Amino acid sequence: MNFEIGEVYFDTPYLFADLAELLLITGHFGHQLHENNLSSLLRTGLPSVDELDVIEIFEDNPTLSTAQRKDVLRERFEDVFCHLEYRQKEFGSFYPFTVVDKQLLRKERVTSIQQLYIFLLACSRLRSFPASGGIRQKWARFFTKLSKVALQGLLSSHSGTDIRIFDSHSEDRKNYYGQKATKALEKLGQDMGVFRVTENLPDDPRNTGDSGIDLVGIVNFQDGVTSNYVILGQCAAQEQNWPQKRLESHPISLKHLFHQQVAHSNVVFIPVCYRQSSGKWFDIKHANDILLLDRLRILRLINWQNKADDVIKTDWFIDFNNQIQQIKVDW
Repeated sequence: MNFEIGEVYFDTPYLFADLAELLLITGHFGHQLHENNLSSLLRTGLPSVDELDVIEIFEDNPTLSTAQRKDVLRERFEDVFCHLEYRQKEFGSFYPFTVVDKQLLRKERVTSIQQLYIFLLACSRLRSFPASGGIRQKWARFFTKLSKVALQGLLSSHSGTDIRIFDSHSEDRKNYYGQKATKALEKLGQDMGVFRVTENLPDDPRNTGDSGIDLVGIVNFQDGVTSNYVILGQCAAQEQNWPQKRLESHPISLKHLFHQQVAHSNVVFIPVCYRQSSGKWFDIKHANDILLLDRLRILRLINWQNKADDVIKTDWFIDFNNQIQQIKVDW
């Protein structure tokens, strides 16, 4: 099974850094990657449609001297390594790599939490993994399972707390909510303690959608009145297009379904490290009106609960680990 480099975001350091790390994980550069390896990526990878101007660096453009081309490349390399250095500092013991002297080194032995970093790294670039065999879809479902564990870190663990996956392909949907969307939404509304669920729910037996809801976290006070504490979440195992999904489980998007006295919280889980090298959001507008949980926040939530050891022993994580070890780079 091959890892296809495909489109490369030359001018987006956090995405370019992901690619560099994944090439080490898949063994293309052995256990270390140097600045020269990044140069080969710039020459062999496909530029994104938003960054086609970078091609002129390598074309016979009389307006660009050799020195100028080298300066542009050097600037890009410095941006990437600056971001990698930020990751090493901020992720700390979570980070399965070492950055030193403009080299990225893969650690020989990785801890449980570092294995989860690698999993999130893979989920951040699913398009580069084989389309055949359903790996992308399977790992996206695995990402939802890990996000469910992280969500527990936002809620207490007492008996009144329920955390479930509402996605139509999940076991919770099958065994608790029911496959049919009408019944599932009615059950969800009941658990949320809403005034009422709309009377206009689809009554089509083929309707098995999830209405944009992947995760449900509820503190049920079990007192028969309205308004339990509710978190609804969207899990977006995507590299670039997740902002388009971030409001799918927002109260405004679900207003046609649930008549609530108190709006629920809206959480979005993404596997990317959506950060500038300063640690701030890469584009702050995409964090508007949601609680955004990226790679760093997800790992912290899991670590605070001491759940990493438990996660890597699950069947789904063992499945992922076995598959990613079979992936090789396809130039």
